[in-house]
Amino acid sequence: MALEGHLTQDEAVNLLAEIYSCTNYDYGIFSIWTDLQDELQLLENEDPYYCNPELTKANKSVYIDKQLRHFIILLNSEIPHNFVHLSFCEECNKLVKATWQRKSRISRYRRLMQLLRLIEPAYCTECMVCGSTHVIRLHTVEAREKALKMLQK
Repeated sequence: MALEGHLTQDEAVNLLAEIYSCTNYDYGIFSIWTDLQDELQLLENEDPYYCNPELTKANKSVYIDKQLRHFIILLNSEIPHNFVHLSFCEECNKLVKATWQRKSRISRYRRLMQLLRLIEPAYCTECMVCGSTHVIRLHTVEAREKALKMLQK
């Protein structure tokens, strides 16, 4: 890492997260660092709400290094302004906006049961283009790499 010897990895993450706030939260790519900052805090405090299986105390240094290397790739790529807030839809094979909402693709039977208030509506993350629930958020390096490859085609 280029900052080795000058800053610790934690200091680098905190500095990059601070840059995001200095952009008035307008340069979405830096949100990676505020998200990572939150994850690191939850991990260190052994918070019961921590749920990232890819980041452990044992691989923390390697994980941060991987994020830093990928961030440099993102900075040098031509990506949409809201790239990290998009999702990859496996059904329509596009980068899309996704939203958490009532499931729109349900059977007639389920719809009737909901109208009769016999069951509660189900909620899910859906593609705003095709309504699919097969969406992958761009929160991991692997998901962002897949999206970058798709953009380069």
